[in-house]
Amino acid sequence: MRFLLATSVAVAAMIATAAAAQDFSAQRLSDEIRVISADDFQGRKPGTEGEEKTLAFLQAQYEAMGLQPGARTVSGGNASN
Repeated sequence: MRFLLATSVAVAAMIATAAAAQDFSAQRLSDEIRVISADDFQGRKPGTEGEEKTLAFLQAQYEAMGLQPGARTVSGGNASN
């Protein structure tokens, strides 16, 4: 689960950089790190309120970039569209 969360954060950072390259700055990066590393994110530990806040933060970032969900759902072991 930690790997998945770390990967999600890394992917979000890469997408954000690509989608908003003109908005990229050292200050913006510092601000984003400061937000997600704040004590109220509880270390982003899975199964905690901190994880929920982290996922909400990432979702808000994705939505701000104009991304929409595109995952397929899985039921009974078969992926469906």
